[in-house]
Amino acid sequence: MTARPTIGTIKQAVAEACGVTVEELEGPRRARPIAWPRQMAYWMCRHRAGRSYGEIAWAFGRRDHTTVIHGVRAFGARLSLKSHIGAETAEAKDAAEKRLAGEGA
Repeated sequence: MTARPTIGTIKQAVAEACGVTVEELEGPRRARPIAWPRQMAYWMCRHRAGRSYGEIAWAFGRRDHTTVIHGVRAFGARLSLKSHIGAETAEAKDAAEKRLAGEGA
């Protein structure tokens, strides 16, 4: 069985893949160029790392767990509408997944 990635590893992979910093992912800004990578990271922490909403919320700047629930659902909805996903979103998710795989996660 392969080890699950840590929240820190996911944040770093998403930040690099999306051209933002880990500090921006953890920060208060809600602009789209920051918000959707943050939601991607929430989704990956929940589905790839199996972390609770509370753990994820705490790791992303002590947010409320309901914020994370919304982000996971929003990103999941984007994934379920693959024909409508922008190429940029799909490419960034794939790049983050490849970074995680390359680190033995």
